[in-house]
Amino acid sequence: FTLLDIVNRKVRYVHDGSEGPMDQLMLEVTVTAQQGVPECLQQGQVYLLPIMINPINDAPQVIFPHGNHMTILKHTRKHLTTDILQVLDDDTSCDDLEFQLHGGQQMEEGYVEYDFHPGVPIEEFSCRDLEAGNIVYVHQSGTNLQLTLQVSDGTVPSPVATLRIHAIDPDIRLHNNTGFSIAQGGAACITTANLSVETNAVKQQVAILYVLTEPLRYGEVQKQGSVGGEWKKVESFYQQDLEQGRIQYFSTDPEHQLEDVVEKLRFKVQVGQKVLQNNTFLIKIKRATIKMRTMVPLQMKNKRHRNITSKELEAMLEDPNSDPVPFHYMIIQAPKKGNLELLGNRLTEGSGFTQDDLQRNHLSYSATIRNSQQAEDTFQFRVRASEQYSPVYTYTISIGGDPDAPALTNVLLTVPEGGQAVISKDHLFVQSMNSMDYLYEVI
Repeated sequence: FTLLDIVNRKVRYVHDGSEGPMDQLMLEVTVTAQQGVPECLQQGQVYLLPIMINPINDAPQVIFPHGNHMTILKHTRKHLTTDILQVLDDDTSCDDLEFQLHGGQQMEEGYVEYDFHPGVPIEEFSCRDLEAGNIVYVHQSGTNLQLTLQVSDGTVPSPVATLRIHAIDPDIRLHNNTGFSIAQGGAACITTANLSVETNAVKQQVAILYVLTEPLRYGEVQKQGSVGGEWKKVESFYQQDLEQGRIQYFSTDPEHQLEDVVEKLRFKVQVGQKVLQNNTFLIKIKRATIKMRTMVPLQMKNKRHRNITSKELEAMLEDPNSDPVPFHYMIIQAPKKGNLELLGNRLTEGSGFTQDDLQRNHLSYSATIRNSQQAEDTFQFRVRASEQYSPVYTYTISIGGDPDAPALTNVLLTVPEGGQAVISKDHLFVQSMNSMDYLYEVI
């Protein structure tokens, strides 16, 4: 373009709508004439024209990446993820965007909640909570529902958008039900390769609940509370627990069986309000061939420390004509009111001792509690010898009462606002059989 075009206001700069605050034009100006041009103008000159963009706050926009339809199983929860719902706003950070729910949400049909605060409906949530996977839709009733919402950047709201929700009946079917074999006294994880269920959920991590319907005869189902944590008996568990390796079967039968037995783990599966009844998971238990010849409870009486010898614990092979073998005792569950010690070293779950240790008086028990009344402690163990094993046995320890052990009474004291109340021996009191002379120090 020419200088005359600029003078006649024919040249314009048109911004492309991007969010950058600056732009620039690089211009080369040349002079042409019919007569000669001075030498200083014969070569083109380069000029830089900076341009500052005045920002305009664009309204955010709710978008549905895969269409404004979502499928959910009836009476279940489904995370609202960024695969379902997103916000488009080039000039506002996600930290400053907030979603609001509109249209008078029908609570009897369904509602939105935080994943970390279930059962409490919410009417707004942040863009960050959506991206973090913290937002959940809970179906209550009905088939064709909708969720009306918009998003705001704090200044300008978006147009209202509607997510249409289609609720379908759950379809539950067993995918894997292989069962497995286990040695008597052993424990084995139940994984999804052994037991799993499939549903007709569409892009939904649905909660699949397994519930035991009959008591077990030879063991128990256990769940691990955390990685490396304690295994505890349960009557129900979720498929997610199976996926994470947190469910195991533990053979607790201490009886000496004459043949292998089968544990029939009967259960039902529930998804939402749909239940799949009458299912059986079979566990074959291979009988143990080591048993206890002697297992006499330890009587501590008034002592705090005592040895456990072969007079209290002695294992034997099922066949009395078998050659002598070394027996190794493995601790399954350590005592809780004292310490089991081998040559002064505390034994914990997974450690053990031998029959030779018992014969040499190397094993001992030390009580760590002080009770005025008699108490009882136990530990569980299993015996192995080469490829042979025993059931899991529970050994009992009787701890005598300590007459010098104080007994504490500590009961909540109720006081009216601005008032007072007497602290009596019914609320706070310490006594023992041999002494009542105690000094209380307030700290």
